[in-house]
Amino acid sequence: MRRAGVCSVLCILAGMALSACSDQTLHQEEQPKYAAIQLDPPSIDFGSLEVGQQLMAEVTITSVGEADLEVTELNIEGPEDNFEIFEAPELPLLMPPESMESLTLRYTSTGAHDKLGQLHVFSTDPDQGDATVELHGAGLAPAIFLEPGVYDFGAFDVSCEVSTEILVHSVGTYPLTIGDFAWYSSPSPDAMTYFTDTLYQGLVMDPGDVVAVEVTFHPDDVIDFEGLLTVSSDDPDTPVAEATQYGLGEAGAWFNDHFVQEGNNWTDVLWVVDNSCSMGDEQGKLGDDFSYFHSIINTAGVDYKIATVTTDDDTFLCGGCNHGYIDPLTPNGAAQFAQNCSVGTNGSGTERGLKYGWDALQRALAENPPNDHFLREDAGLRLVFVSDEPDQSGSWSTYLSNYQGLKFNPDHVVASAICGTDGSNATSCSGQGGSADPGTGYVDVVNSTGGILASICDSDWSSALTNLGWLTISLADTFPLTHTPVIESTIEVKVNSVDVYNGWSFDSSIQSVVFEPDYVPDDGDYVDVSYGVPGDCGG
Repeated sequence: MRRAGVCSVLCILAGMALSACSDQTLHQEEQPKYAAIQLDPPSIDFGSLEVGQQLMAEVTITSVGEADLEVTELNIEGPEDNFEIFEAPELPLLMPPESMESLTLRYTSTGAHDKLGQLHVFSTDPDQGDATVELHGAGLAPAIFLEPGVYDFGAFDVSCEVSTEILVHSVGTYPLTIGDFAWYSSPSPDAMTYFTDTLYQGLVMDPGDVVAVEVTFHPDDVIDFEGLLTVSSDDPDTPVAEATQYGLGEAGAWFNDHFVQEGNNWTDVLWVVDNSCSMGDEQGKLGDDFSYFHSIINTAGVDYKIATVTTDDDTFLCGGCNHGYIDPLTPNGAAQFAQNCSVGTNGSGTERGLKYGWDALQRALAENPPNDHFLREDAGLRLVFVSDEPDQSGSWSTYLSNYQGLKFNPDHVVASAICGTDGSNATSCSGQGGSADPGTGYVDVVNSTGGILASICDSDWSSALTNLGWLTISLADTFPLTHTPVIESTIEVKVNSVDVYNGWSFDSSIQSVVFEPDYVPDDGDYVDVSYGVPGDCGG
């Protein structure tokens, strides 16, 4: 009984084992089949060809997988003028395992530079959906290369200069012939300049030859600059080669000048009165109406000096004055001026007011009594000519230049005239005040300096003398900067710590900020001018 039981158990185990082996054999899954692609060759070098020559090459596509391969797309990546698919099977292309197809590529040489590209074959290969063939070709031709193609000078001081070289290389396989070349600098045409004595039109450069162009950067403002050198040649790939340069101008130093408008209302006034035989009545009117002029300048607080000369003498006339002029401390100044204007009518009939006015100021500069102590360096200068004849001194423009040369700012010299005029032009006139010939010469100087013109033929000069009084007021409108030369674009102006953008300008001839009449700072105002100046260039 026991043996039978053991046998039964063994039989059952054996049956189970057989049953298990049988199930495994019956249910084993079949492995999937995949498509695969192979390209031959993996790369093609077409070599170097004459420009315009072509060369063909074949690429074989093989289906190397266990499933059908479908080719869906063919394209070339790279310069279209050089690489192209010349012949190819129609797409989509279904390829059974172990089948082969071919396509033809064509390379066209266009220049000496290396050409790189890729053939892309897109398919259902799960591992190489985008299979590639590397392409290379070159040419036998001239070629140009500019080194460096881009150069940055960086920030450099205004008015200083720094240089670099742009090298022109012949890098082809044939000689290079230079055509035109040109350069420009922006925004200033002079910020970058170019020089070469080796590069010229028609130059033939063998492969490996190098010539140089020197570029000098000398900024004239605190801004960005750009330069460009262009060179044309017979390089078929690059007919015009370019090299770009950049640079930034910067100030060598920065300064701030602080001013206080302290009511420096100083004005020196020279009256030049015609003393010829026709001027008796006019001299009297001038003396009578002078009180209008005198009242205005006294009320305005003008620190004035008033002197008088004639059209034929350069000596100041002021019998009761300290020196030869009237100032705010002169007792009965208006009456003294009326006396000074009574110059008589026995003077020369050749009236030369511009000349004797100038000669009188030369005596003043030389401190020659009684004209001494009259001209002050910081004072405005006003000239008033009174005559019923034209000036006969000579070139009015020469005298004007001489007068203006007396002042740091030429605008501080203003001429006015009571003469033969219609208020704008030199004309003859006749009226209750008398008659006069055109005030030629005087009118020209007045119009050039922005002064006042009044007709000597008017019966009443009160209005003219009132206007002349206001014109005498001369608060400081010019602020000379302490460091020169000044970079104009860097100037910033503040009045009482407030930025001022209008109403002033920079006069480079005198290196000063000049305010327009309606914008002159008031007495007591603070004026700050900040600015940059060029560097010393290491000197």
